[in-house]
Amino acid sequence: MMAARQGARSVVACELDSTLATLSKRIVAQNGYSDTVTIVNAVSSDLKVLEALPEPADVIVTEIVDEALIGENIINTLRHARQELLEPSGTIIPRRGRLYGRCVESSAMHGLNHVGETVGFDVSLFNKFSIHGHFPVRFQLWPRTYLSDPFLIYDFDFMSHDLAEKQSEIQVTATNTGVLHGIILWFELELVDGIIWSSTPPDFSMEAQRNNNQESHIYKQQTGIVTFSKPDRVREKNTIKMGFDCASNRVTVNLL
Repeated sequence: MMAARQGARSVVACELDSTLATLSKRIVAQNGYSDTVTIVNAVSSDLKVLEALPEPADVIVTEIVDEALIGENIINTLRHARQELLEPSGTIIPRRGRLYGRCVESSAMHGLNHVGETVGFDVSLFNKFSIHGHFPVRFQLWPRTYLSDPFLIYDFDFMSHDLAEKQSEIQVTATNTGVLHGIILWFELELVDGIIWSSTPPDFSMEAQRNNNQESHIYKQQTGIVTFSKPDRVREKNTIKMGFDCASNRVTVNLL
């Protein structure tokens, strides 16, 4: 409706949940935009030009990101949209996404995903149900010690014809001695030139460190973590080697 209010000739919005799709249609009608805004009960990868869309779109907007950027299938969704739904000169919002990490010691956050002994009983078999990959965490609520500076994991150009899942090997220098329980994750979205949406507070943002102009930034605390089943002890100034993968909409990390 905001696009229609700003003059868009035709807007198609996708909503997979049928209840939300039905209610959204009523809201659109209530606000007088039924002639311009169409709600489709489907995912965008099910759409085809000349069926749901009267013509290729000149702008595609998406918000399917989770705490680790890629967990809601944004890579495959935008690759399909770029190839099948967008006109050649069209644009995608957001145009770029960057995933960052930081090594952390926190037995408390590690305990959210792993168990060992409790009141004298070995309950470690419950680790069968531990999440392999990232999960959401409000890191600011838990005691922690950072063992590295922030580092870039992935830089996705959502406008690229070659957009794909990535693997990477990263080396960082330990800034403290401690037990490496996991990697804190956060991301930044470049919506358009000069406008950055960050999932962390300003003092934790890589873009904020590069650019002191905070007026172009939007912040929201929404972070993830990957925890290691076998935490490793690291020493200050030593090298930490990690292998990252984002296949199947899940960020995983292995210590190398």
